[in-house]
Amino acid sequence: MKTINAYLSVAMATLSLSLTSCLGNGKNEISMPQQACVIVNDPTTYQKVAQIQGGTLLTSTTLDGQPGIAEGTCWLSDITVNFDDQPQGAKALTAIMTNWIRVEDKQMTTGDSTGTGGYNQIISEAAAYQYIKTENKGDMLFVVARSKEAQKQVNEYELIFDQNSEGEEVGGRKVFTMYLRSRVKTPGDANDILVEKGTPAAFNISSFMRTKGEALQAEGYDLIGVRLLYMNKVDTLENGTLNYKFITPANVNPAYIPLPKKEDK
Repeated sequence: MKTINAYLSVAMATLSLSLTSCLGNGKNEISMPQQACVIVNDPTTYQKVAQIQGGTLLTSTTLDGQPGIAEGTCWLSDITVNFDDQPQGAKALTAIMTNWIRVEDKQMTTGDSTGTGGYNQIISEAAAYQYIKTENKGDMLFVVARSKEAQKQVNEYELIFDQNSEGEEVGGRKVFTMYLRSRVKTPGDANDILVEKGTPAAFNISSFMRTKGEALQAEGYDLIGVRLLYMNKVDTLENGTLNYKFITPANVNPAYIPLPKKEDK
């Protein structure tokens, strides 16, 4: 089976877990703080071809029938990951989503849900992994890493889309770039401090999904699908309760972000 770099990584309630992986040409590496698991998945067969967990590469060949690889251990999606050197030597994770994998919705064993809408579930420490139920009943998306250092703590991650991006063709699909931007809120202060894109508290994440057959596309729009993960983590060692969540920019539907009309470009 051809091994390809198709990842979905899940932020778990593990403290100070550092995962450094090196796939492909061996030159591009990334350190993934608090990263619990990465799966390499073959999108043509949806078979797991490699899994990295807890900083250890369990195997680089097929995991079918191997012990200790339970369903639900990691989320699965077709994501091609590039490990790129960023300015000033910083590392960033670029994840290009090429397809959704339909999954069966799983109920949380513990924890709670907050906010409104069907996409904003909480993941608690006791329910450290969870398939997200969305409006499309099974579509899902992904991933955050987070520093526990006080000066880097972030209240919210905001998914930012570059409206000026023309995109590029990858495998017959148009690729558009999205980033995570963080917001820090001082206790007792009503004002958020907007942190620049690429904060050390989060990965730079690029993702895309071009959809067809939608009503807005008939009106001249392209659409990219967005799925949001809200998660809660309890750091019982020193920091109390830390809240992590993805949010969309204001006035944007949580399921789809319309791109500029073609005639306006």
